[in-house]
Amino acid sequence: MNYSKNVSIVVPTMNRPHFVETMVRVLIKTNFGGSLILCDSSDDENFLRISRIRNTIDDRFQCIHHHLPNMNAGNAAAEIIPEIVTPYAIYLPDDDLPIPRTLEACAMFLDNYPDYSAVTGHTVMANVQNGQICNSGYYYIRPYEQEKPSDRLHALLSDYCVICFSLIRTEYLKDMFLSAPTVTDNYMGNELLINSIEVLKGKVKKLNKLFLVRLNHKDRLSTTDFFDWITNESWSPSAREYLKIISGKLSDVSGTPTAESMEVVKKALWCYINKRSQNHYNSKYQLSANNAIRRWVKKSNKIVHFLRHARAQLPGSQGQFSLEGLSRQSSPYYSDFMPIYLALKSVPAPRQTNF
Repeated sequence: MNYSKNVSIVVPTMNRPHFVETMVRVLIKTNFGGSLILCDSSDDENFLRISRIRNTIDDRFQCIHHHLPNMNAGNAAAEIIPEIVTPYAIYLPDDDLPIPRTLEACAMFLDNYPDYSAVTGHTVMANVQNGQICNSGYYYIRPYEQEKPSDRLHALLSDYCVICFSLIRTEYLKDMFLSAPTVTDNYMGNELLINSIEVLKGKVKKLNKLFLVRLNHKDRLSTTDFFDWITNESWSPSAREYLKIISGKLSDVSGTPTAESMEVVKKALWCYINKRSQNHYNSKYQLSANNAIRRWVKKSNKIVHFLRHARAQLPGSQGQFSLEGLSRQSSPYYSDFMPIYLALKSVPAPRQTNF
């Protein structure tokens, strides 16, 4: 059975045709057989450029191209996700590149294990300069296989990582994004909420396969400063809406009373806020040489970009995910990584854009 036919890749994009072209080349090269759904918020000029890229696909796989001008990524995805007809789907930024062969393995796993909501694998952060990968490092994603939904939620928020870029059952993905628009704060709605729903719906498996290559580049979107986030006027109503939605969904999947579920969710959210606030305070105000340097370099995107490159070069237990390790023909990930590496080399370096 060709499991890739059961997979849709949902990609919001805005004025970044070079990333869409790279993804299309990777999917063609790796014989992807599912559906690519582009939620395109570009201006008219870049929409036409992406339309021309879409026309190069011919019939090698299905590509559905929607024009949703001026919508942010979450709202654009929420507009289109209800139309997905495949049983499994993955939501990805336009600068994250999936491994189609691993998506097939994930779809097969979900077919056989109904108590799992989603599947992921090894993720690589690849540093890009002048349109080419110059080095890479491991980007850690955790599995969540606790039996109780409340335990999975606590595990997620007490030691947080982004798991929403997994292959997930489409019915759950629809629920995640249909819930998000009621939370007005972008980070709370389009990250914390959807990640939380994912672990409540079922366990999350991590396969020993290369799953995703994330591109780190100078135009990559960065996380909002923690203090600015919690003092934003939309934070309090968004946090209350988050608590309401997540406690309700916890009650639905576990059968616990709403009041009890609310206390469980409050505790988990407190764990998240506590850890992030401590990390933020320590990095910003602790008077050590390391933190002084960190405060200084955060003022310069170029320096941050350089340090990410340098960190990825350091030896360690994840050296097999360095560019050198992935480029060895003896690497178990070589055949999955090289189409991405070569696709980036063949696409012209991008002009500066914004999403």
